[in-house]
Amino acid sequence: MDSRFVIFGQERAGTTSLISALNKNDRIVHEPLSCLTGDLEHNPRYAEIVKKHKMDPDGLPKSENIPYFNKFNNISEDRDLLWPFLDSLFKEFDGVKHVWCTVSEPGNEHFLEYCVAHGIKIIFQYRESAFYPAISWQLANQVQVWQLGENKEHKSKVESFKYKDLEEPPIQRRIKWYKKYIPHYHSLLPPDSYVSKYEDLYGLETYDERLVKFNKLIDYLDIEVDHNNVENFLGTDRRVFGKKAYDKISNYHEMFDKYGDEKIVF
Repeated sequence: MDSRFVIFGQERAGTTSLISALNKNDRIVHEPLSCLTGDLEHNPRYAEIVKKHKMDPDGLPKSENIPYFNKFNNISEDRDLLWPFLDSLFKEFDGVKHVWCTVSEPGNEHFLEYCVAHGIKIIFQYRESAFYPAISWQLANQVQVWQLGENKEHKSKVESFKYKDLEEPPIQRRIKWYKKYIPHYHSLLPPDSYVSKYEDLYGLETYDERLVKFNKLIDYLDIEVDHNNVENFLGTDRRVFGKKAYDKISNYHEMFDKYGDEKIVF
């Protein structure tokens, strides 16, 4: 059976923990369509593919579309450049993690078209809540910590940080953005895709409950995993921002009262 797969996901929806739990023998490349990914420095096989396709970020123009900072956005929007690049990736790697906010709408559409045309399994990862990923994005930018780290080395910084008030306009923008694009990308999925909701996995209270849900995903992919990775990254102490952080934010309850019920509905 074809073991190639992608995690096509929303930011702040648990995609990093998910690929870390799935990753065995470095089978997955992390956000290859973002020129800012750390894999350019830490993954020689990926860096070689970027070089082969003449995608040195220093030599590329800025994108004309959001997100402007990502110089690979131009590649994603050009099907004739994107598809050969993805061909090279899937010759070298079994899996690709792609967070859709890293490229524009045409780039995401081309990416999904490629996966459908080549029979690549798709895990669609999202959060039903539109509020929590919106504030998680803000808090991560405040602390400059997006994940706790393999050994939870950033946990103390997250817990000791003095958080600023939440800004309302970015919450409004992101909720509007999520409610527009998550259903749109969901509508482009082939029927055999695996739709994984954050709340149905990371919202479970015990590791054993999470493992049962995770094993269904493994059955879908038909791959082997390193169970040490699984236990580490599916643990119940992996959430970056929770009640401890919210209690330090003076306007958290005000924002929650306004936007806490905003949800993604298909």
